[in-house]
Amino acid sequence: MNTPTPKIISLIPVICGLMFAGGIMLGSKINGNAAATSNSADKIKAVLSYVKENYVDSINEDKLTDDALVAMLQALDPHSDYFTPEQVKEMNEPMKGNFEGVGLEYNFVHDTLVVMAVIPGGPSELAGLKPGDKLLSANDTSIIGYANNENFVKNKLRGPANTQVKVKYMRPGAAAIAIATITRGSIPIYSVDAYYMMTSDIGYLRLTRFSETTLDEFEHARDTLLSKGMKKMILDLRGNGGGLMDAAT
Repeated sequence: MNTPTPKIISLIPVICGLMFAGGIMLGSKINGNAAATSNSADKIKAVLSYVKENYVDSINEDKLTDDALVAMLQALDPHSDYFTPEQVKEMNEPMKGNFEGVGLEYNFVHDTLVVMAVIPGGPSELAGLKPGDKLLSANDTSIIGYANNENFVKNKLRGPANTQVKVKYMRPGAAAIAIATITRGSIPIYSVDAYYMMTSDIGYLRLTRFSETTLDEFEHARDTLLSKGMKKMILDLRGNGGGLMDAAT
């Protein structure tokens, strides 16, 4: 092992001192410029600009901004939050009446994704998947062990209509791993999931959510029941998580 020469050792405190001084100067410059403006947005832009130009490593400016907004709103109250465009799109999907994907419901049992249900006539059912199947990989990427990172799994399974995803899965009772290629499609999400006549004059209608298609679905179901002699209706809202205010009104 080489031993530093006395000259190099003597320079180390000087180098550290210069780095420390540089940090103080940069901090003072940021604080000085930020204090010179009364616009809070300008302060954030000033800090972001200096970090972008002077930080030792490259930064993801969008992520840094998103993280700052999340932290800022968390300081207000538990009900204020910031959502990225991707998160807003995901939250709005159930309100649109359809989404693009593979058409299955799943849950994690320990570290493995287990199919709980497949949408009748949907892409997964057409590919031969059934409830109880354990998904192991998607397009040769393992999806085992991601119970705490569901977005990773969603990103592997979801995608635009008419694109494909190859999945490997184990079926209960089967000895070998099976492979299926799923062609993604547009998956309908219904607001009215049941309606029928309970008696000769009492109809039953169950609403599970309030989405963009709720009114059309409700009117179709109502008119069908009226044509069968409905005089009274039981409107079942149990388990309805809400949705669009206009649709609910």
